[in-house]
Amino acid sequence: MSSLKKFDYRIKDNRKRNIFLCGIVFVIIIIVGVKLYQSKAQFTGTSSELNLASGKVRLSCTDKVKPKYNQELTNYVNELYESGECPELVNDETEDNNIRYIGASPDNYVKFNDELWRIIGVMNNVDDGTSKKEARVKLIRAESLGQFSWDYKQIGVGSSIKIYGSNDWSDSQLMMMLNPKDVVLENWQNQESKKNYQIDEDGTATDGTHTIYKEVGSYFNRKSGYKPATAGTTGFTETTVDFSDSGLKDESKSLINKVIFNLGSLELTNLPIAKVSQYYEGERSKTVYNSNPITWIGYVGLMYASDYGFATSGGETANRNNCLDKELYYWNELEDCHKKNWLFGQQWLITSRSDLKSYVFTIDYNGARSSKLINETFKIKPVVYLKSNVLITSGNGSKENPFKIAL
Repeated sequence: MSSLKKFDYRIKDNRKRNIFLCGIVFVIIIIVGVKLYQSKAQFTGTSSELNLASGKVRLSCTDKVKPKYNQELTNYVNELYESGECPELVNDETEDNNIRYIGASPDNYVKFNDELWRIIGVMNNVDDGTSKKEARVKLIRAESLGQFSWDYKQIGVGSSIKIYGSNDWSDSQLMMMLNPKDVVLENWQNQESKKNYQIDEDGTATDGTHTIYKEVGSYFNRKSGYKPATAGTTGFTETTVDFSDSGLKDESKSLINKVIFNLGSLELTNLPIAKVSQYYEGERSKTVYNSNPITWIGYVGLMYASDYGFATSGGETANRNNCLDKELYYWNELEDCHKKNWLFGQQWLITSRSDLKSYVFTIDYNGARSSKLINETFKIKPVVYLKSNVLITSGNGSKENPFKIAL
């Protein structure tokens, strides 16, 4: 064969090979394109966003890291954070280095009490009242339990010096509705000013002279009881509430422990200008109204102002750092701070004001930290701490497939 023909054959072979290679590349491009399109439609999680030419694809951290079943939930959340695959989890950079879920809708759902609850985070150095400190998962009920007053004791009843009630959580009617008799009594016995307080066999609490509340522990014991209502020198107003379907079940109670809730607040001068980190410090301080206790030991509480603040991820107009640098009282000025915050919603907090006896902090409709007279009715979302040895038995934390837990 002539050299010219050989050269011509080589050209034809190269053309065939190039056409074949181009065909393979084209097929790969088609497959990748289909996968990206499917991903865009399929991933609806709330964590990182990848900017692609075709648009934004949202990736949920639970699609990246799967739970190891029969693993402690506390350790799993920590491992998920340490993996770096879950931008929904951050270190709050406080002295306790708690790990918290942030953003508008993180995958932090737990099936607890046959209801949906959500993980605020893994809180370190949580004291059970015996000086034993552990890391514990902190849960909050996903839906409000209803609208209730925080307290409504009249002047001279219990610790109240106003007609609107007392912001002393240790004898607030709301606390007595949520917690059992033994917890209420234990806290009273630790305070000299409440040595005369009693609870009879029927669950009626008195300050030694006046009725403060009736059916103590109705939520904790899953039965009917009474809402926080007027307690005066003539008696207690009985406004019924039924927790027989929504109160804590025995199995749920076996998963939680009593812990110390901090009741500290902020100095008066810092009330309107405090940032989230300052609330965290204030809640753990000795700053309270007059002789209010600085701690309380119990099972069921409410979230702190700092829990709300640290849950933001921020957005495009105000990022997380912008939000954390903004006074919580003025968060209504930065929409991204509360709209990118899964804990946003009107509700009572456990954090009281240090300057006014009848006011407690709230999260308001506009996303700012506010405060209300405690006889007003506002939504409540109970908060509990899981035992440190609670295991994941199934689920991935999404709303459709929440973590299921057991001992």
